[in-house]
Amino acid sequence: MLQHRPWHATTTCADQPSSRPRRSKIEGCSAPATMASAAIDDALAHVRSLIEDVEGALKPEERAPKAAKPSGSKQNGKPSSQAGESDDESALLFAKAKLVVARVAKADDHPEADRLLCLQLDVGAEATVPVVAGLKGHVEPAAFIGQHVVAITNLKPCKLAGRVSEAMILAASCERQGMPGNRCVRVLQAPAGAKPGARVRCRGKDAQNKVEAPKTLSSKIWAAIVSRLVVQESTALYDGCVLETEEGVIKVPGVDDNSEIH
Repeated sequence: MLQHRPWHATTTCADQPSSRPRRSKIEGCSAPATMASAAIDDALAHVRSLIEDVEGALKPEERAPKAAKPSGSKQNGKPSSQAGESDDESALLFAKAKLVVARVAKADDHPEADRLLCLQLDVGAEATVPVVAGLKGHVEPAAFIGQHVVAITNLKPCKLAGRVSEAMILAASCERQGMPGNRCVRVLQAPAGAKPGARVRCRGKDAQNKVEAPKTLSSKIWAAIVSRLVVQESTALYDGCVLETEEGVIKVPGVDDNSEIH
C-alpha cells in the first residue's frame, strides 16, 4: 500500500535549517515543490490503478450501471413514439400523409421494365392518377383491377422507367422462400364498402383531425411515418394503433407479424 506523509507534515524549505546562505523564497522552494507535485501525481495514479483493479474484480451485476442512451420506445420491433413525444405529436405526424382508399381502375405490365406495373387509380372526386408500382409477379394485373387498396397521394410525382407516377400503393412484405425475390408482398386492403377517396385514419389519435395534409409531403417526413407502420395479426398499425376508415379496419392478409409496410 502506498505510504505518504500527511499534507500538514510536509517539510518545506522554510522549515529546514541550513548553514548555506539564505536564498529567496521562490528560488529555494522550486525543487521541493516539484518533488511534491510529482508525489501527488504518483499518488493519484496509484489510486486510479486501485479503482480499476477493484472494478475488474467485481461481478458484472455488482458494477455501477452505465447511463442508458435516450431513445424512442418500440412497438413490435419498430420505432414507436419518440422519447418525450406525446400522442398528439405522433398523430400530427401521421396526419401529414394523405392516405386514401383507391380503386384500381387499370393495370398493365410496364412495357420496358420486368418488375413494374402501370396502373390507373381512382382516388375519388372523379379523379384518377397514374401509378407505377413494383408489384409485377406479386399480383395479376387482370385480377388486380377493381380492388380497393390504400395509397398515399401527396408525395412528389416522379418518373419510374420513363412513366410518371403520382401516387404510391402501400404494401407489406416479408421473407418467403419460393416467391419472386424470396419475398411475399401483399397490398393493404380497404374494408368492404369503403369508397375511393375515403381517408385512412389512425384509431385513437384524435389530433390527426385538427390539420390538413400538405399538398406535397417531403420524403424525409414520409420515411419517418413509414418507420412506424407494421403488420400485426393481419392488421395495419401505425405506432401501435389500428389503421381504419369509417367502414372498418385496413387488413393485410398473408404476411408475417412485424412485416414492414412501405
